[in-house]
Formats: sequence, C-alpha cells, structure tokens
Amino acid sequence: MPFDYTCLSAMPEGVYTAPLRRPAHVGEDWLEPAQNRYTADEHAIWDALYVRQMDLLPGRACTAFLQGLERLDLGHGGVPDLARLSSALEALTGWSVVPVPMLTDPTYADYMQEYGRAGWKAMQHNRLKALGALYWYTVEFGLLEEAGTLRAYGAGSLSGPREAVFALEA
Repeated sequence: MPFDYTCLSAMPEGVYTAPLRRPAHVGEDWLEPAQNRYTADEHAIWDALYVRQMDLLPGRACTAFLQGLERLDLGHGGVPDLARLSSALEALTGWSVVPVPMLTDPTYADYMQEYGRAGWKAMQHNRLKALGALYWYTVEFGLLEEAGTLRAYGAGSLSGPREAVFALEA
C-alpha cells in the first residue's frame, strides 16, 4: 500500500525544507532534458564512455547493478532515452523516475522507498545531516560482499573509470 504523505504533520519551527522549484534561468525541461537536443558527437561520446565503463565494471560492480544495466539496455547506442528508461523501470518495479540500474533490483528499490519515508521523520527531528551520511555511504559509495568478494553498488563508485578501481583496490 502506498504511503499517504498527506497525513504528515507540519515541520517544527527552524527545520529547513528545500522547495522543488525550477530556477528561473533553467529551461522548462530541467528535470528531464529534451532528448532530441543531443548531437551525433554527444551520442558518440556517450557510447565511448559507456564501453569504457563496461570494460571496467565486471568483477567490480555487484550483480544487481550489472543486471540493472542489462535490463535497462543502457548500451543500445547513444544517450539513453530517459522516457523509455523510466517506462521500463516502472514496468519492473513500479518506480517512474529518471532511472538508475540499481532501482531494477526490488530489494534496493524497497530500500530507497523506505529511505524516502525516513526523510520525513529526519526532517521532523532535524536529523537530515545524519540521514544524508547514510545515503553517502550506501547509495553513493556503498560496497557489499557478494560470493566472498567485495563489490561496489554505490552510484558514485560505479560512475567513472577511476572510482570503481579506487573503491575496491586502493
């Protein structure tokens, strides 16, 4: 059953909540840039970076992340179509956001949903910084043990050519 956010109490005095408003200088597509604006060169850059990263990740990234990449077909050629990816993710997990491969894993998707719920509680108790630290050490740079081997699952660890190597081999 979805969580009813309308039943949340008001935030206490002094607790800052950031409004989600489009900055005046940013285009209307600020949350999901228009797909048709990518040039052939930009698509080629994505393809080259994707291939480079995929050559690096096997043996370093956790299975759920690699399976997520496969399920979302991020290497089909060119910058991914975010609307298509969001539809695929929604079919897999019920999420309809700009996707990340780990959200295709039901356990991880459930964790993110519970993390969101915890955000409301953290705001009420002015503990967002503590919750942010949890995010930093899990979602961004998390490591897990898989089949006796340390693997990366955090987005920050898996997003570049040096991060995954450093996280596991430094």
